[in-house]
Amino acid sequence: MKHLLLVFGLFLGSLFANAQVNFFDGSLQQAVTKAKEEKKFLFVDCYTDWCYWCKVADSTTFQSEIVANFMNRRCVAIKLDMERGEGRDLGMKYRVFGYPTFLVFDPDGRLLFSQFGYISDESEFIKTLKEGTSGERQFKYQSKLNGKVDFPEFYKATFTDANSKKKRKFAEPEVVSMWLSKQEDLTTEAAWGVMRRFDTDEKINRRFFHELETYRKLYGKVEVNSKIVDIASKSFNEALKKEGSTEDDMLPAYMLIDKFLDEEMKQPTKMQFRLRFAEVKEDWRLYAKVVTQLLSKEKIKTNPGQANDYAWKLYLKCDDQSILKEAIVWMQTVVKVETIYAHQDTYAALLYKTQQFEAALKAANEALMLGEKQGQEVTETKELIGKIKTALAEK
Repeated sequence: MKHLLLVFGLFLGSLFANAQVNFFDGSLQQAVTKAKEEKKFLFVDCYTDWCYWCKVADSTTFQSEIVANFMNRRCVAIKLDMERGEGRDLGMKYRVFGYPTFLVFDPDGRLLFSQFGYISDESEFIKTLKEGTSGERQFKYQSKLNGKVDFPEFYKATFTDANSKKKRKFAEPEVVSMWLSKQEDLTTEAAWGVMRRFDTDEKINRRFFHELETYRKLYGKVEVNSKIVDIASKSFNEALKKEGSTEDDMLPAYMLIDKFLDEEMKQPTKMQFRLRFAEVKEDWRLYAKVVTQLLSKEKIKTNPGQANDYAWKLYLKCDDQSILKEAIVWMQTVVKVETIYAHQDTYAALLYKTQQFEAALKAANEALMLGEKQGQEVTETKELIGKIKTALAEK
């Protein structure tokens, strides 16, 4: 009987040990070779040491049994630090500008799709992987992992190198415009990398819009939409800087969105611009109104991190108690959907600012426990607990 129990225990132990994504411990080239030999997809987790959401993904998504079962059967997975060695080179080649970003390649090393940002829902994460690996390729340009691209030095200089004392540097607009204006073909990998990394002038923008469908075919609608939003954002920000500007001054930016952006992105993008307008004008009532329009309860459930960001902004900058209480309502849904330190800490801070001290203390202690468990820096939460206790003592 003891022998059977021991065998059963070892079996359970092996199952538990495999209930996480098995990241390959080797070089990128070795991972490429392994993926090709095993006829699997290559999954690259692009991270940095300082990226909070990368660490959250490590402790949640990649520890999920259903995610692990799906990925371990279909992918060779590898983690690459985007500020060191081959990770930095990969970031340049595939335009990785934010973290975490997940790149997925076919067994022959051709990029299938790129996904930026932490996805909290494990079913949604798997759905994204399925769609990216079973449908049409997001990217159609002929580029493989081992292919070299002749990027200009000013582009390379924008990527942090943790092994160098040199700080990253962004070239002056004139330098960028001069280089791009000399390119006969602006749809090449090198030109597109520069156009994605930097603001572009009106002449280059006209060439971009003229060949919009070519860009969409080569680089996929996600990246192309991002470039369109960048161009509209520049127009929006320039209008916003004008003294006494109103929302009417933002119309040229909205017209760019309506003319060129994919239909499903038009309204959400304009609402994000309205949020920016409300923030700059410190119109927190408008800010809360737009957030409420953006985030129904169902949308909060699929994107709790975004709701947390909006609520934290109000905590930092708004003193209107009624608006802060609206943010608390958002956060009550967020902390139920996703139990992580950042969300619980925001919830506690809002409760404190609205003088709900007993509830704030409970939420802050839960945040502290989560933060310590998840290996987060919790100094500010400890300070918040001190403030709450002082407020309760004075009550």
